[in-house]
Amino acid sequence: MFKNLMEFGYKRSKLEAFGFYIAYFVLGFIIGAVANMILVPMVAPGANTPEAAIAASKITAPYIVLISCIYTTLLAVLIMKAKGLFKDFGMILLLVATTGLTAVLGCLFGLIPVAVLSAMNNKTIQ
Repeated sequence: MFKNLMEFGYKRSKLEAFGFYIAYFVLGFIIGAVANMILVPMVAPGANTPEAAIAASKITAPYIVLISCIYTTLLAVLIMKAKGLFKDFGMILLLVATTGLTAVLGCLFGLIPVAVLSAMNNKTIQ
């Protein structure tokens, strides 16, 4: 289920694609949490109370969304490059869907097209 997670050209089964989704969702969650821990003190250096930290998190939220969009789009591009899928217009639309879903609904939904891409056939071998 969790094998070959860093091999982007690997064609995954449905169960492996689900494992890929879970692994990269957890990684994206960690990246977002660390980015938030770095950005909040920069925005509000004196945010010592929970209320002040929450207010600062609301200010940093657009930056976290931007980081999430870059993360999911980069994953999709790496998979498409490894599998040679850039010549197919439908795959380009899936790339755009990845970015749009991440921007609107977050990493939870934005990684679904990425997992679908990871289960696609490799066009460079055929």
